[in-house]
Formats: sequence, C-alpha cells, structure tokens
Amino acid sequence: KDVWEMIKGQMGNEWDFMWRAGNSATELDAAEARLGVKIPPRVRELMAVHAGAGFPGKSAPDFAAEVTLWPVTLWRLARDDQQARAEGEPTQEERDDIIIGQNIDHEDARYSLLRPAAGTVLSLNTDSGDAEPEGSFEEWLTSVRQDVEALSKQIRDGRGKGGITVDAIVKAHRESLEKLPEAQKSVLLPHWKRVDGEYTEVLTLLVEEPA
Repeated sequence: KDVWEMIKGQMGNEWDFMWRAGNSATELDAAEARLGVKIPPRVRELMAVHAGAGFPGKSAPDFAAEVTLWPVTLWRLARDDQQARAEGEPTQEERDDIIIGQNIDHEDARYSLLRPAAGTVLSLNTDSGDAEPEGSFEEWLTSVRQDVEALSKQIRDGRGKGGITVDAIVKAHRESLEKLPEAQKSVLLPHWKRVDGEYTEVLTLLVEEPA
C-alpha cells in the first residue's frame, strides 16, 4: 500500500478517483491457472491493491504504467498474440511472457509485458519490434511518466490554433475503448464511463490554472 500511496502522491491526489480496485485472491489464482504461469508474489501483492488506472494514452508516454496496466482478468500470454509473439523459437523466458497491459490509443500495439521468472517488465512496440526493459514491476509502477503540467500547457498553447483539447482526449479514448474486443471492452469501458466526467473536470481545472 505504501508503494501505491507514493505513486498516487507523485501524480497528485486529485487523480485518486482514476485508480481501479485491486484484484481479489480468487482472480489472481484464476489468472495463474489460465496462463499456466506463477505470478511473482510482489506482483500479486501490488495488484491486490490497485489494478491500473486507465489514463488516456494520448496524454502520457506510450508505456506509462498508469496508462497500460490491466486487471489480471485481462492478462494473456504474449505467445498467443499475433502482434506480440517473438520471431523464431522463443526462449523459455519468452514463452512465459505475459501481456499485462496496452496503450490502446495507438494504431500499432504498445504492450507492457511481464517476464514472471525475473519479475521484470518489458515495453514492446510492435511497430518497430523493440522490447525495452523497464526494471522490476515495482520500478515500472513507480516510474510515473504522466506529465499533467506539460499536457495542460500543451492544451493552453493550442487554443485557437487547432491544438489538442480536453474534450478531444476524452472522446478519442472512449472511441478506442469501444473498438476493443468484447472481453476487454466489457471491463475497461465501464470504468472509463464512471470516471470520464471527473477526469474532464480535473484536467480542465488544471488547464485553467494560471501558468
């Protein structure tokens, strides 16, 4: 819990409403059984507190944990995904790689992968094929990369110039969610519908603050 409090403190307490409830022990056990892979104990502990946040992917770097992380009910093996599958014969480590999240606001997949044996996270850009190490699961979570201040400035500077707007961010993210396969959409879209009004309100207030 201390880790999550630190993460939420780094982002600003005004965003506390975004974080999803954690996964239950039953859900974590079921995910392990479905995947055939043991989830590292520290990952289980952290996922039991919060199961991601679902911030729009256009408002943060491609692989930010607060954007990509999914509840464990949506985790799946990378080797079963056409875009995420490694070329050639995978190593044993690669065979166990789990897709734990995705930035859905990109046409090309931006996947976050968990390598269970090492307890580490990789960021996979399927457009380039690059898989970059992000450190341990905890290190990845605490490397908060969403710069709301910079986003607010970008919105302010773009006014009257055809730049990005708060409403456009919210609308585009909803459209991305609506295009997902039903299994993902049924989990992620209801969460966004619950928080999109407050997200709009908080971000608009930040934009209106004096520079």
